[in-house]
Amino acid sequence: MYMIPYTCQKSSVSSILGQHQQLTSGESRHTLPKCMKWPIESDNSIKVQVSNQQKTEELASLLCDQDKTKTYKKFKATFWELIECVKEFRSMWYMSQLFTDVLTRCVTETNFWPIKEITELMQVYSMPVSLMSKVVDALIQHDEVSLLHTFLQSVSEVPEACLCKALQYYITAENEVLTKAAKNLQIDISSNERKPFGVHKSYFVNSVLREGFNDIFLVDCLKSLNFKNVLVLLEHLHQMLGDKLEEIGSEEDETENGDEEMEKEDEMEKEEDQQDRKIPTLQQPTVGQIADWICVTLDAHITQLIISPDARLLLINLHTCVASQVQFYDELSSLEALLDQLKAKCSVTSKKAVGQYCVEVLHIH
Repeated sequence: MYMIPYTCQKSSVSSILGQHQQLTSGESRHTLPKCMKWPIESDNSIKVQVSNQQKTEELASLLCDQDKTKTYKKFKATFWELIECVKEFRSMWYMSQLFTDVLTRCVTETNFWPIKEITELMQVYSMPVSLMSKVVDALIQHDEVSLLHTFLQSVSEVPEACLCKALQYYITAENEVLTKAAKNLQIDISSNERKPFGVHKSYFVNSVLREGFNDIFLVDCLKSLNFKNVLVLLEHLHQMLGDKLEEIGSEEDETENGDEEMEKEDEMEKEEDQQDRKIPTLQQPTVGQIADWICVTLDAHITQLIISPDARLLLINLHTCVASQVQFYDELSSLEALLDQLKAKCSVTSKKAVGQYCVEVLHIH
């Protein structure tokens, strides 16, 4: 028997929000817990586990030491030996601080860029929130769009600061870079060019807009967004909001088709569903998500938007779009009250027959 190794560091609100700096590798070294040795002579699993932990700690220490692994060749060999050791013995050492030190070394290394090693760590390692900002900065610096997108999709709770960094990077990135990343991710989007973004830039921007967030923290982070990018983002949100409302209106105006047309549509939908399972498509945020992003963006840059003459037309268009929907839902509310009254007056008593013989009382008004 042995104890499962783990570490429990001091936590604070800043560390939970990803705003706390990680300890240096020297300060956090030698935190790998040891197995508890029990006096069982017939079982050799404890010795094997202790030996595995010692080897794991030595390899991780080598990876964290830049003097001992200066070249990528030596770093690569040590890293994959460590991964094999972890997978072979199913070690739980990646719950410790040492794994965090290894990933920190990878994203802060200046002599080489270990992209394959970073990808492997993201797959097997539960990354702490305090390290995500460094990872996002490194991926943006090296234009790793595909890996950045995969990282944001795989993490359940991305810090708001990372969302803003990724959003600003996607907005300012060249279309050629995003198109290449879309091909690597096997993203096939059959759609016309959208203003102000192209289809591939819209895909990556929308992937950020679909992430969950805390509005209080996001407003503070959005203040660092370039004002020019703010205008472009609001224009993009305004267009998506208009498209969504048009889709809702068109669905209400559609009439029922014949049986043959319905069968054809069902077959087409099945084919599209099969294609969607194989290839990712352009997924837009919901109306609620679009409205939330419009609100937090306006709150973060309200003064600049009021003063700047470049934002006046955009604000007018947003106001017109929102005001029309407010009037529409107000009319629906009044219509709902009228329908409730009609339903109450025209309600028909449900027939409840008990057995073969039933006595009913009819009320004639």
